[in-house]
Amino acid sequence: MDACLAISLVSCLFPRFGGLVSLVQAINLFLGLSQAPGEWVWTYIMLFTLGFIFMLTGPGRLWGIDALLRPRLREQAAGGSSLAKWLYMLT
Repeated sequence: MDACLAISLVSCLFPRFGGLVSLVQAINLFLGLSQAPGEWVWTYIMLFTLGFIFMLTGPGRLWGIDALLRPRLREQAAGGSSLAKWLYMLT
């Protein structure tokens, strides 16, 4: 799961979805490990913030794979394809 997330965010292939998964994982880690002795709580808050930023901004529209996918998905979504609409929202 972590490798797929890293590939998504580095290659900018559906980075909004990767940001959402990252956000959920950061919340899970925070809830599970924040009370452990010696843990740095701020690191989980940083992971949460980075996932939130990736989810909101939609990076990769200039040099990422999404720069190639987004125009094609927009055309197919305008044609009525519901799958293309969902994938377009994730880019």
